[in-house]
Amino acid sequence: MDEANGDARTDEADGDGDGDGDTLAQSASSGPLAVPDGASWAGNFAAVPSERGADDDPTGTAVVAVTGYAADGTETGTLDVTVPGGTDVDLSGKDLKPLGENVTAIGVTATGDAATVWGLRLADGSLVATLTPPATAVTESTVAARDVVAD
Repeated sequence: MDEANGDARTDEADGDGDGDGDTLAQSASSGPLAVPDGASWAGNFAAVPSERGADDDPTGTAVVAVTGYAADGTETGTLDVTVPGGTDVDLSGKDLKPLGENVTAIGVTATGDAATVWGLRLADGSLVATLTPPATAVTESTVAARDVVAD
């Protein structure tokens, strides 16, 4: 993340430095996901290394802070997870206890030198769904103004 202006970091994904690879944007956070009442759920968090290729070993680490929210928007708890580049972590059941009771939404903030992707798996007995978070809206930090004097 470019701390000076809040822009997401973009890295060369294929690692060869020639500019022909895919780019990989890392977002410091993303929108929350709702956790439907009565459904069991689990979270999956993956750290995608900035340099990926046939000859590159995965590098980097993502530090993921998972925050639970109650229906009124108050935080119910936070869980910090370190994910090595090129791997993922699946959290379910007792792993999620630090988030507290009555969790109705999950938010994630990620830092580190590996991009983070995440999602929730929901199940209600007969249906299994996977949800991915929406992107956080980008806002302008400056406003252009001009002084107009009318005659």
